[in-house]
Amino acid sequence: MSKELLMPKLGLTMEEGTLIRWYFDEGEDINEGDIIYDVETDKITHSVEADQDGLLARIIIEEGETVPVQTVVGILAAEGEKIDDLTESEKVEAKKIEEKKAEKETPVKKVDNKKEIKEDILRASPRAKKVARENNVDLEKVRETTDRFRITSDDVKAFMESDEFQDEASSVGKKEKTAGKTVKKEMSNYRRTTARRLSESWGAPHIYLRASADISEIIKLREKYKELDKDNVPSLNTVIAKITAFTLKKHPDINAHYTEGEYLLKEDVNLGIAVAVEKGLVVPVVNNADQITLPELDKEIKHLVDISKEDKLEMADLEDGTFSISNLGMFGIEEFTAILNPPQVGILAVGTIVEKVRTDVCEELQVYPAIELTLGLDHRAVDGAVGAKFLKDLKKYLENPVLAL
Repeated sequence: MSKELLMPKLGLTMEEGTLIRWYFDEGEDINEGDIIYDVETDKITHSVEADQDGLLARIIIEEGETVPVQTVVGILAAEGEKIDDLTESEKVEAKKIEEKKAEKETPVKKVDNKKEIKEDILRASPRAKKVARENNVDLEKVRETTDRFRITSDDVKAFMESDEFQDEASSVGKKEKTAGKTVKKEMSNYRRTTARRLSESWGAPHIYLRASADISEIIKLREKYKELDKDNVPSLNTVIAKITAFTLKKHPDINAHYTEGEYLLKEDVNLGIAVAVEKGLVVPVVNNADQITLPELDKEIKHLVDISKEDKLEMADLEDGTFSISNLGMFGIEEFTAILNPPQVGILAVGTIVEKVRTDVCEELQVYPAIELTLGLDHRAVDGAVGAKFLKDLKKYLENPVLAL
């Protein structure tokens, strides 16, 4: 029996996703376990595998389209079933979806009057896009040579045999140098959604508090770990994260969510660790960070950073965070402000190590290593005095890590 292929719901908060790649064309055989298509949310990229053998009977949602969760994106016919064998209800369902899509798109007549087409979406099969990509073919030009609404790989290959394409290919490298041009960089669905959520987050009334912490004792602590096992030394970021988790447990007002007028104090300390990746920023979460040892936390953070950069995060890795830390110290940034990660009410921005000077008890100058801490708070839920008490304690424990570890 045929099966509807859906836009999966990958998390409690996911409302829509973008289909970014089909791995098969209509009519191609698929084996159980094959990746059929990739979808992208505002947080991760996810591959959808076939749970049965079959044939891709119909592609309903094209690459690049964003649709609500549970939308039918295609139909997988059962093994041995022909496309013509699809039940009437399945054909009707597919037709309804395609008609709905057509209603949302404005038809524009091309100047050659060949046909009315939808200008806002260029439809091409996955294989056609692959061939075009590999041979630097402009699919817009291919569309002008065919009456079909959906470009196939045969259309692309036929265009490559045309005089127009051959002339363009032979002229590459012969053009005179021209003035530099502005290049429009398309934003991925991930970046668009991130931009929208950042705008929503910035709508919350932020308050920022700053403090400087002497990390001499943390450096000594790391040196001791190095003497014991130089290959397993907790990073500075891990030590800061561990001490932050310890401090949050003592300040539940900061370890909280604010949503729709509700202020929810969280018992578990689930730390979000901001990680810069190629497509933007992700914030994977370490659950119960206050309850695990420093070496365990270091291992978990390194694992999350690795899978973030490999684009292998699952939705479960990104959910249930209660407080976030963003560290730009590795870029030489001394201090900065970070935007809240809703519905969390707090975020800590950590700068690079800087050398500061003070006078000791003998009134002699003393140089010491310090980091700048900037605490961002949602002022709807947390007052400045509450945040100040948290930051004061955090500074104390960072300067005296033995009290927290």
